[in-house]
Amino acid sequence: MPLLRMSRLSRSTLSLGALAVTCSLCWTGAASAQSAQHGPADPMPNKGATQPEQSDRTGSPLSPLSPGSSSLAPTGRPAKRNPEDYARFDKLREPMLTTQFPGIIDTIVGNRGGVRDALADHGIGVEMQSASSVQTSLTATGMPSDPQVYNGQKFTLRNNALNIYVTKTLDDIGLGDTMLTVGGGYSVTSFAPNGRNSITFKTLSIYHGFANHTVEVKAGFLQNYLHFAGLITGGNPTLTTGLVSLLPVQAGLSAEPATTPGVNVQINGKKGLYLLGGVQRSLNPRGIAEEIRTNGIGLDWHQHNAKALYIGEVGIRRKASPTQRSFWARAGYLYNMSDYDRFLGGSDHNYSYYALIDYQATRPDNQLFFRGLYLGASYSAARKSVSAFSHAGEIRAYYVGPFNARPTDSLNLTVSYNRFSEDLHASYALRGIDTARHQVGISGAYAVHLGPGVRIAPALQYVFNPTFLPGYKNVLLGSASLYLAF
Repeated sequence: MPLLRMSRLSRSTLSLGALAVTCSLCWTGAASAQSAQHGPADPMPNKGATQPEQSDRTGSPLSPLSPGSSSLAPTGRPAKRNPEDYARFDKLREPMLTTQFPGIIDTIVGNRGGVRDALADHGIGVEMQSASSVQTSLTATGMPSDPQVYNGQKFTLRNNALNIYVTKTLDDIGLGDTMLTVGGGYSVTSFAPNGRNSITFKTLSIYHGFANHTVEVKAGFLQNYLHFAGLITGGNPTLTTGLVSLLPVQAGLSAEPATTPGVNVQINGKKGLYLLGGVQRSLNPRGIAEEIRTNGIGLDWHQHNAKALYIGEVGIRRKASPTQRSFWARAGYLYNMSDYDRFLGGSDHNYSYYALIDYQATRPDNQLFFRGLYLGASYSAARKSVSAFSHAGEIRAYYVGPFNARPTDSLNLTVSYNRFSEDLHASYALRGIDTARHQVGISGAYAVHLGPGVRIAPALQYVFNPTFLPGYKNVLLGSASLYLAF
């Protein structure tokens, strides 16, 4: 998706690595911009302490929109898998994430040979996920394909990634409700602004729950865009498309594949209410691409001029169940103590704030209660003196199980708006260059669930002003993503 050639990178929707890639994979975002100043899903039963999932008692499938839950697989072969048998594996997934692939029941390997059972007996969970995404323009761009300035200007491998995550409970050494998570993988792209080709750690963290998970703490090297805000549609990377810029990432929030050290604390109340706060080392103020370039294997404690970033969020999250529809509203604010170069001279700290809501508007199937039409909207803003994007908004509608014969396919329609910084525009105007003021994307995608752990998602997107720079026509982009979970 569109990218600007400027000196700091702000990433947009992944595919969420893209999509980036993949939720837990690397997505290089839908609309990334470099600024040119220089020329609670619950893998552990956390919130379930106050709001237990119905499937824990009845064996009903949990929604594929709920990270960490067992999702229903298509009819036929996958139906042989019993959700009750897979629930123990989901409890061994990385905790405190808003965004994950569907549950372990929806993987290619499943529990073949009893390997996952044997590991779970020792408190070990293993996940392996792969995501690949390609994109190209289907209409004239108005400029030569070289130099390339945005994803899809010519045929682009936005991302190919493979990640492995291993978790270990620490009950055997006397630390109950405690989990260690280690993750790593590779990421490859054909477009350099998406980040260098790399093999890095994706997380190295320890989690502990207090008072039956009323209070949760997680510390280590984190990808905080998977912990805060729920920027990825429905908390599921296979649903995402569109052009919404990840302004919190632009303001320094850590994101795939760039982890930073930090600590997050969540307090869970009744009826889905939660308070979430954290402090992390900011991404490199020159952008996530610079962080990736200079952060080696992803475990750097320090980056030049990268200081503390503080973030707080309040929300209500209620998962779909036989008795209620899915609902998630959240709002947050982050402040970055790092000094960012201003577009018009000098330096400033950075900040961003956001508000998002998603609601299950219909539930046509009382047994497969996750099916139905979901509606959502998002708004975010960032400091215009240092951020390439100053405002972003999105409205979305996504339908899970649009056809009775395809209960776990999904259809997603999105309209998104990005406002380029007025200060960035002014800095170019001083050089006699007239640049775009905004960017609009209209996109649609259909994710086909081919079988356990296999999804393919073709998408179309029409973008007004695919780049900040002058001379480029509005463009129709076509893309295809393949998601594999093992």
